[in-house]
Amino acid sequence: MASDLCAIRVTLVSDNTGASKQIPTLAALDGNGIRVFEPLLRYQLLFYDSRGLMWQTKLIEAIRLLLEYAAVNAGLWRTGFEMFEHFPSALRTGTMDAEGNDPSGLFWKSREAQARVIVQRLDAFSKWFSGKQNGYAAAPLNPLRDATRPEQIMSFLAWSHSNERSFLGHADSRSEALERGRKIGSIPITRLPTVIGGSKPRFLEEDMQRLLSDGFVRERTIVDSPYRFNLRDILIVLLMHYGGLRLSECFHIWVCDVEEHPQKRGVAWVRIGHPHLGFVKYVNPASEKVVECSKAEYLLLRHGLIPRDRVLGALNAGWKNPTLDEKWYLEVRWAPERIGRLFLTLWQLYLRQILPLNRPHPYAFVNMDGPHSGAPYKLGCFKKAYARAISRIGLSPSKRNGTTPHGHRHAYGYRLEEVGIIPQTIKNCMHHHSISSQLVYTRPEVEKMNAELTDAEARLAAGIRLSPQQIMEKISREFEQFVQLS
Repeated sequence: MASDLCAIRVTLVSDNTGASKQIPTLAALDGNGIRVFEPLLRYQLLFYDSRGLMWQTKLIEAIRLLLEYAAVNAGLWRTGFEMFEHFPSALRTGTMDAEGNDPSGLFWKSREAQARVIVQRLDAFSKWFSGKQNGYAAAPLNPLRDATRPEQIMSFLAWSHSNERSFLGHADSRSEALERGRKIGSIPITRLPTVIGGSKPRFLEEDMQRLLSDGFVRERTIVDSPYRFNLRDILIVLLMHYGGLRLSECFHIWVCDVEEHPQKRGVAWVRIGHPHLGFVKYVNPASEKVVECSKAEYLLLRHGLIPRDRVLGALNAGWKNPTLDEKWYLEVRWAPERIGRLFLTLWQLYLRQILPLNRPHPYAFVNMDGPHSGAPYKLGCFKKAYARAISRIGLSPSKRNGTTPHGHRHAYGYRLEEVGIIPQTIKNCMHHHSISSQLVYTRPEVEKMNAELTDAEARLAAGIRLSPQQIMEKISREFEQFVQLS
């Protein structure tokens, strides 16, 4: 069975509405064809709306590892509990001896850094699988036992710390936490050492001018395009470096999510609607009336699509459930604000570039060339283009050096901290959930947050070596030359 396990994609229709769901799951190949592991699929469906594709993928991998380990050790132990006692050790140490031999055929390398999380995922699945209400009532892999007094104390302290940080912590019962702490899993889950860590690797400010001016360029002898600059990728980098967005969040932006700020003339107002809940207005061609609905409804009804965090494959774009500014959108806070002016200028040029393309979807960033021009842009394609841009300016793509896309988000947070923005405002600008318990209840008003950013404008500008004026002039000059030639 170990060699016959495979991850597959399935499309499920669960009722008579006809609505379907795509989901990855685990299956085995036998004489009758492909046999889906039904308990796992049912468990996945419970969390389909609340957990993303990454959680589904990692759960499948954990189950696959356990089933492979059980298959090569069949008959060795009397119960699943005894097998599960030895499984974490195999994860931490690997299954090969010093000479690289492994009679089991698994040939696992050490997964010590991931072992705890893998075991926790399997423990949670086993608890559900052993429940009588599910129709399986299997014996749990990690049955509960009476906790010792020190274990009860540690369990309560962990609950207390989590409860203080939770937005709804007051709703959790102290007595229930004490009762839960009297029982713990029979198999201890080893914790990794606590790491304090140094500063996060970030993309350096002194390299931004070269990256935007010289990194994302199109050679006319190679690419048949009216633009020498790849405006699409420049816009994405600006959103990450000066707006603090995660890379995946950029790929959820619709054209209608960007407009000129009503109170700040010439500044881009970027509000990314939640992939499912975000509002969208459109004119119904049948009734010619303005209709308001969620983004998920619009995608399905108008284009037959599903949000990108639910799409399987290369078009998938994750959504890490960031803290939203209002119902239901995430607003970009430019730091410094003058980059918002550069963004709006380049955005308007970019819209002129994509206007002739066939775009059967509302997403802003699209393929520019080739047979799939106009199709939604893929994260994998951007990462390759970004690596080429980094190499083009003489740098090496490296997470350690901050020269990967996420290094720009680190640069954003570092810049705000350097100029004295308070931690609570930084948390809100970066759309994190929490920094400590009391700060959840003392979130600054939007006006106060904007005032702090405005006050810090001069300090921010002093540390930015990027010249938006030079970039605008360079790109606009070449664009206008192309228009005249056309």
